[in-house]
Amino acid sequence: MSGPQSTFNNSKSKSVDVGTDISGETNRIGFDYRYNDSRASGAAVLNGVVFDPDFREERARVLVRYALTEKTIIDASAGYLKRDYPSTAIGSFSGEIWRLALQWQPTPKTQLLLGAWQQLNADLTSQTDYFRDKGVSLTPQWIASEKITFSASISHDNDSYIGSSPVGLIPIAPISQARHDTVTGENASMTYTPIRAISITVVASHSARNSNISQFHYNDTQGTVSILYRFYRRGSEI
Repeated sequence: MSGPQSTFNNSKSKSVDVGTDISGETNRIGFDYRYNDSRASGAAVLNGVVFDPDFREERARVLVRYALTEKTIIDASAGYLKRDYPSTAIGSFSGEIWRLALQWQPTPKTQLLLGAWQQLNADLTSQTDYFRDKGVSLTPQWIASEKITFSASISHDNDSYIGSSPVGLIPIAPISQARHDTVTGENASMTYTPIRAISITVVASHSARNSNISQFHYNDTQGTVSILYRFYRRGSEI
C-alpha cells in the first residue's frame, strides 16, 4: 500500500505453527503454539509521530472436542496471547483468550450452534493499543429440502479498549473513561441449489455499533445475491 497514512500496513511476516493432539472417533484433545515475527518495510508517520509497527507475537492454546451425546458436541479452546512492540509508541499487550462452541443437532435437518469467546485484538487506527473482545453468537440452520437450506445468526460483542496510542488515525478529544463499544449483528440467508452445478445464495444482514464516543456509532444494512457455478467433466452427473 502507498500513501503516508497507510504505509504502516506494508509488512513481511514469518510464522511458525506447531501442535499435537490425541483424537478418537469423535473426541479430541490437543495443544498448539504459534510464533509470528512481523517486520514493517519502514517507519511510519501518523499524526506527527514517527513509529515502527514491528511486533513479535506468541500464542499457546489447549483445544478440546467432546461429544456429550450423539447430538451434542462441544468444541473449546483456551490459551494465552502475548504481543511485543519494540517501539515505545505502541503498547505491548498480553492476556487470556478462549473460545467455546456448542453444536446441537436435534434432527438430521436442523442444527443449532451456540458460541462464546474472548479475544485480544490490536487496533492502531482508533486511538488504542488493543481491545478485549467478549462475545456470544447463536446460529440456527434448517435444511428444508435437498435443494433449499435456511440459516441465520445473531451476535453480540463487548469491546473494551485498553491503552492509548498517539498514532491513531482518528484523533479524539480526551475523555474521562476508556472507550467501550457494543456491536450487534443479525444475518439471514437462503441457499438454493436447483442442480448440482449451480448454487444461489441470498443474504440479508444488519450490524450496529454503540460507543461511549459518539463518532464511532454506526448502523449498516446489506443485502447480497450470489450465484456459484461449478464446472464438471463431461459425463459427470448433474
